[in-house]
Amino acid sequence: MSIINRSHKDRLFRKLFDGESEDTKKNLLSLYNALNRTDYSNPDELTIYTIEDVVYVGVKNDVSCIIDSNLSLYEHQSTVNPNMPIRRLTYFSKMYERYIAENHLNTYGERLIKIPAPQYYVFYNGDRDMPDRTVLRLSDAFERPVKSGEFQWTATVLNINSGHNVELLEKCRILHDYQVLVDKIREYRLNGASMENAVDEAVGYCLSEGILEQYLLANKAEATDMLLTDFDEEQYINDIKEYAMEQGRDQGIEQGTEQTTLSAVQNLMKSTGWSSAQALDALGVSGELRQKMEVKLS
Repeated sequence: MSIINRSHKDRLFRKLFDGESEDTKKNLLSLYNALNRTDYSNPDELTIYTIEDVVYVGVKNDVSCIIDSNLSLYEHQSTVNPNMPIRRLTYFSKMYERYIAENHLNTYGERLIKIPAPQYYVFYNGDRDMPDRTVLRLSDAFERPVKSGEFQWTATVLNINSGHNVELLEKCRILHDYQVLVDKIREYRLNGASMENAVDEAVGYCLSEGILEQYLLANKAEATDMLLTDFDEEQYINDIKEYAMEQGRDQGIEQGTEQTTLSAVQNLMKSTGWSSAQALDALGVSGELRQKMEVKLS
């Protein structure tokens, strides 16, 4: 099976919501207002706070901002990953380190410093049946349960597929339009179109319906390239999983066993150059099985 590792830094989701341009800041402010039921109207009140980080296949870029004493992080995902609280706890740590340094705050003094409150949302539009809202908790990963509720960190996953979180999508038109575009690509693919044709038809449909019209008219070629990259990477992860399962079946190994999972992780590490932790994250391996894999891969 041929695997292509593509590592574009700009995905369409980030392109629409992240950046210092007037349009992207308006889009991001609209998303913040829709999530928080606020009505901020001046994009200059919002500070983009995205940190350029390692980008690899299967993990979409983040969009971060500070407004109203909130440090917000938004992410798009097309695959389900239960380890988001762990991954993004480390990301928030980097952002807080930056904030403390930029504002010359003294964490060693007797005076309590003040920092913006964290807010973390993941926008899911994969093909798995998911509820409107899912809260992932860091404590779910603890080997030993902590009943006191201390040391908690959460990731709120919002399903933005058609028919889900309707009110949110109505309040944030740009997020709605993004969802429609992705939904149309999947629809055309299910009807037998190649990926390139599905993207081209979906972009044409959106232009005819006034969906993302301003952006697509100005950036059609760029948007098409980013969409192809996104869907290539989504398919990439699915192909790796299927390939590993096929290998397992060929070897007489039942689907879902440790050996099959180990094979999938090793294939992913070999083809991408990822660490074992990155491969386990991308494949959504968690709990006891993850612990066993970490021992075998160490």
